[in-house]
Amino acid sequence: MSLSKNAHLFVPNGESSLDNTTHLAIGAHADDIEFFAFHGILSCYDNKEKNFSGITMTSGGGSPRAGKYASMNDEEMIRIRLEEQIEAARIGKYHAQIQLGHPSSMIKNLKESLATDELIYLLKACKPEVIYTHSLSDRHDTHIAVTLRVIHAVRAAKISLKSFWGCEVWGSLDWLPQRHPLAVSENEDLAIKLCAVHKSQIEGGKRYDLATIGRRRANATFYESHQTDKESAITFSIDYLPLIKNPDLDPSIFLKEHLEKFQLETLERLNNLK
Repeated sequence: MSLSKNAHLFVPNGESSLDNTTHLAIGAHADDIEFFAFHGILSCYDNKEKNFSGITMTSGGGSPRAGKYASMNDEEMIRIRLEEQIEAARIGKYHAQIQLGHPSSMIKNLKESLATDELIYLLKACKPEVIYTHSLSDRHDTHIAVTLRVIHAVRAAKISLKSFWGCEVWGSLDWLPQRHPLAVSENEDLAIKLCAVHKSQIEGGKRYDLATIGRRRANATFYESHQTDKESAITFSIDYLPLIKNPDLDPSIFLKEHLEKFQLETLERLNNLK
């Protein structure tokens, strides 16, 4: 199988093979990877034994725009966002950055299998040990659709994973009883540069760069109420490995169990004090 004509592959070091990828992030939009998968980027940065690659599913043509980008049409915005994602790959020293270039409407139509088939093909080519994607409790429909496609693709590709993380973007995972802290305290300068690359999304007044760094710092401080901070920055995640170990487990049931646990623990805490 080959990727669709809208796909773009950027390999900074010039290698054609993807199978050296150890850490793979799969996000909906250009900028999502830098926001939720910094743990993977940091794990591989200047590490000769590990390689980080990213897959961005959508073209970004329907994204909001303001300032100097306000008058740009969809085709121009697609080009800008593609270039921003490539620059992030350069700064982060990614092994590869693949942009599939699909419209969000197609990604959200789960009956359309092309994007999922492409993911299966890329997963088999990359053979990652660790995958990062969106949280099932994310408030953005395109993000959730990407996650469902990724879960399906990982199951179909039958690759062996050490870790499979669903991470925060639209909605914190601070509430999650079984949240997993991914430490991202090191190299904040790199984190800031990666977030700031996406100027087309920031200029309109959505300070994703400041918000992302602020969330990571807040997570670290509010993680434990009775202990001093062990990290200065944390990304919270949900462990998706149970969905791979049990391929019959419906993602809705998986998330429902976490929501019920949150409800039980919260009400128990309240009732104990009453």
